[in-house]
Amino acid sequence: HSLLGEVYMLSGDPDRADLEFKKSLEAKDIDRSYAARSRWGLCELYFQEKRYDMARKLAMRAMVLDDDPAYTPKAMRIAALCHLQQNDLEMAAKTWRELNDRFPLYAQSIAGEAALQPAIEAEKRAKGTPVPPIKPE
Repeated sequence: HSLLGEVYMLSGDPDRADLEFKKSLEAKDIDRSYAARSRWGLCELYFQEKRYDMARKLAMRAMVLDDDPAYTPKAMRIAALCHLQQNDLEMAAKTWRELNDRFPLYAQSIAGEAALQPAIEAEKRAKGTPVPPIKPE
């Protein structure tokens, strides 16, 4: 169900994706990678729907319960974005730091994403790393 949910999500059918992801999480003895994919998929859907609290909660579960190299970092990205949407810069920075520590290659690949810059800059300030000034576009 988790793979089918991802297919539906990527093809633009969020309702069917939601249903499949939830079915996956209801299964007995679910494989961790399937659970990670389902949690990431649901938090991605909820984030797109601006349901930031629900998205953040699912993303945090993926961070704690799943240690999947493909889906956990994606869920952590959503968690950081949700913290930013909820004006919690400190938690966004902490989430970014953990993402960078646990999955440095993924973090590096998304570090240029404009929406993440406030979290990245706050994390650098917390570590005492100089933050270059933002240049207006």
